[in-house]
Amino acid sequence: MPGFKMFYCCLFLTLFSATSGLAGQAPPTPSHQRLVIAGTLVAIHRDSISIKSDHGTFVVYVNSDTKIWRGGPVDLHDLRLGDDVYVAYHAQQGNEEMVAWDITANIANWHGTITRIGPEGISIATEEEQGNPVGHATIFIDGRTTFYDGSPKDLQVGGWLRALGLDLGNDRMRATKVWLRLGK
Repeated sequence: MPGFKMFYCCLFLTLFSATSGLAGQAPPTPSHQRLVIAGTLVAIHRDSISIKSDHGTFVVYVNSDTKIWRGGPVDLHDLRLGDDVYVAYHAQQGNEEMVAWDITANIANWHGTITRIGPEGISIATEEEQGNPVGHATIFIDGRTTFYDGSPKDLQVGGWLRALGLDLGNDRMRATKVWLRLGK
């Protein structure tokens, strides 16, 4: 699952940006090119965060136009130290200052065959994009989960689903979006 994490986070950032109402933000221009950095959240400040990546530790500034997602839209101080974050940003001040358009924390995008449905969640046999099995995961749904191509009553063992949501660790996710393909 981690091998596809960056791809899906970039995809999510693109979809999130396109659908999250960025009316107050101008579209990226050559001087405001959209860039992406991924890493671990190591500090939260009044108007910025610090991210540690393979290339060092970076300070990224936030403003009132920055959209932050951690299982849903949240405020800066709802982020937690240690979160895996993906930040779409633009550089300003002669490329010295990074200003975030979007911050996404602990996103998971898993899919597979439903193996069990119960009050403790939906168990799936996870697959890589080519359909090869890679493990098992538990998906939790609640009133904030949006279903596409089906509804919770359409869940069935043997059906297929893709879930996007908050990675809770230990192969568990709180889904915000679910797509179904029944009877795979």
